[in-house]
Amino acid sequence: MEQTENEEGAAPKSERCAWHNLSVDFRELGWSDRIIAPKSFEAGFCGGHCDYPLENEANPSNHAILQSLIAKQQQRRRREVRAVSATQPLLPAVCCAPEQFDSLTLLYFDERDNVVLKNYPRMVVLSCGCR
Repeated sequence: MEQTENEEGAAPKSERCAWHNLSVDFRELGWSDRIIAPKSFEAGFCGGHCDYPLENEANPSNHAILQSLIAKQQQRRRREVRAVSATQPLLPAVCCAPEQFDSLTLLYFDERDNVVLKNYPRMVVLSCGCR
């Protein structure tokens, strides 16, 4: 779905949907007596705006592009009319959300103090997009 290059009111590049660091340290969580390895890992998280026009870098779905355009038009109409209609709720904003994940393998003590090696899927965020 095609979009215009740039439009007034779009979020600055530094505030747009992107992957961010999130280091998880099991000592800080108070789990170091149970988690053997790893002691910490990079979980990552997604944050930022998904305002119209959506950047290709945000890997937006076609639905997200359409939803962000309609939401922008609704906001303009509301400003022009200067009235909030209870019968026409605003469309929610498009969200910055994880797209790809990786698993995390943990070595830990279970509740019976058995050593367990377990793989936890979808624990590490690899990429983000507007959805």
